[in-house]
Amino acid sequence: MSRCFDVTNRHFSLVFVVQPAIPIVDDEKSAPGEAAFMEHMNALVLGMCSSELYQGVHYYLPRKIVDRQQRVTALANSIAQSVNLSRERATQLQESGVAFH
Repeated sequence: MSRCFDVTNRHFSLVFVVQPAIPIVDDEKSAPGEAAFMEHMNALVLGMCSSELYQGVHYYLPRKIVDRQQRVTALANSIAQSVNLSRERATQLQESGVAFH
């Protein structure tokens, strides 16, 4: 588990969890969807995001949002909020004397 947190903390400042919500549709062109596996992975990711070992920001998409445009809007809003938080942190660090190159 520690390697998972190390890699996530090193490479991502934001995790956006898209919870299972859209019904699984069988399609010859896609791998079969397995609801139990998806729920298991969702629970693991939500648990990891709430751990004190995760150092980034996380958002999750509520299951009730199934409309594609609403899902995209929620993601865009989360990214914008994360960017604003990062800018605020950078400003605070600069004001405290930390130099950025």
